[in-house]
Amino acid sequence: MRFSYAGLMVAFALGFATTNRALAQDQLPQEPGSIFTLGGSEANFDPNQPIKGGFTVSVTVDSAAGRETDLTGVFQVDPTGAIQMKLIGRVELKTLTPAQASDKAAALLKPYVKDPKVLVAIVSVPKPVIFLTGGAGRRGPVVVNDGTTLAELLTTLGFDENADLSHIRVVHKDEKGTRTLNEYDFTKWLKPLPGQKPDEGQNPVVTDRDLIYVPLKQIPGVGNVQVSGDVVRPGIVSIRVGVPTQLREVITLAGNLNATADHQQVILRRVGQDRAFVLDYDKAEQGDPVHNIEVKADDVVYVAKLDYDRFVNMNGGFVRSGKLPYYRTITLTQAISESGGLQTGARDWEGRVYRHTSGADPTRTQIIPFHYGKVRNNQQPDFVLMPGDTVEVPSAKPRTGLDPLTLATSVLTIAVLVDRLVGGNRGF
Repeated sequence: MRFSYAGLMVAFALGFATTNRALAQDQLPQEPGSIFTLGGSEANFDPNQPIKGGFTVSVTVDSAAGRETDLTGVFQVDPTGAIQMKLIGRVELKTLTPAQASDKAAALLKPYVKDPKVLVAIVSVPKPVIFLTGGAGRRGPVVVNDGTTLAELLTTLGFDENADLSHIRVVHKDEKGTRTLNEYDFTKWLKPLPGQKPDEGQNPVVTDRDLIYVPLKQIPGVGNVQVSGDVVRPGIVSIRVGVPTQLREVITLAGNLNATADHQQVILRRVGQDRAFVLDYDKAEQGDPVHNIEVKADDVVYVAKLDYDRFVNMNGGFVRSGKLPYYRTITLTQAISESGGLQTGARDWEGRVYRHTSGADPTRTQIIPFHYGKVRNNQQPDFVLMPGDTVEVPSAKPRTGLDPLTLATSVLTIAVLVDRLVGGNRGF
């Protein structure tokens, strides 16, 4: 039996290609969700209830000619309570039942469709979302079912061992934006006195957009502040009681601000005060007592993130590409310097600045070419960037490598040649 070099090399080539493909699939990143869901995935709802923003509805349109497929479909109701349909544009459905919405859509279609018949049905409704902070077992947004109680929430998610369950505060915001604050002694439901029933008055039903604050028990000499938003380590920060602790120190204990934080929008809320403090962290760092205020136990500090148009986007061949906060007037050379300069081999002669000009057409973009080498050598003028600009310098072209299939083909070709050369001197 003749030994075949080609067969051996084919097996190697195919095995390499398969293994490489499997490794590539194993390395795909997985993105976790950011909102926890307490209830099941399916929710029961009244199919005849009034339509609200966030609902998903199906619209079926028939006419004298049959089913109007271009008008039929599934629509997301926007926050104002409307959908967009062909021919008739915006259709406001807020507070209408599906039957009333069907009649309204049919009336609007009459000038365009002969004998229109419309059927509107609710496909899904958004579940309530509540927000937990303080000593709850999970902080942040949580999706719940209609009718979920405080007991169901806390027994499912748990709470910190130092949580003060006797002073749980629930902030409710109605449709008009009016806020109401209620405090509950949950221990009267959780651990009633001997011979007494759990106090259901201390176990409220949570509703959409409720903020639930579970305070922590005060340790002698120590207080707690909730720090959230665009900081390095959001969470509970312990402060001294009896010794003044300023905002700057609390932010430092939370790991400082992220690069994308809005220094002028540090919000401090204090229990018992309706108005929040809006503070400037830059002024706090400079020691301004108006902004570097004393922080007290149970305060909630929130650091906002810069709006999307308050960045300069650095794309391509920069040492540190990404978003560069636009706190002050900044030139092209300053932005490139703050991004660590250009990578080795970056094509600095092909630089571009993409600027979205204001006006009725948001798709209009001004393209400003530049040669960074000439700008740096004062052969081209430097210029001021605008918030929202995108600066792009192409990276060096990567060396072309062989993909698994190409490599396998090359190996197979070599194997056939070797097999013929060796086999030419052998018999069967």
